[in-house]
Amino acid sequence: QNTCINNLHQIDGAINEWALETGQSNGATVASPAVVSAYIKLNSSGSVPGCPAGGAYTTSTVGANPQVSCSLSTLSGTPHRLP
Repeated sequence: QNTCINNLHQIDGAINEWALETGQSNGATVASPAVVSAYIKLNSSGSVPGCPAGGAYTTSTVGANPQVSCSLSTLSGTPHRLP
């Protein structure tokens, strides 16, 4: 869970950096975490880090709360979501 949340923080920050550097405004669609791969430390296979528990990351729009979420965000007890 902690690793997943850390990944969500990194992707969220990368979305903000991408939006700033490319002139995106609030509401701009972020098609996938791969869009911001230039703004995040990639894993050993050269990809955006994924949820270690097998969840899938979904991005939404710039300025949304959250801008990125994990498919395991609704787990009871140990949800994978940004605080």
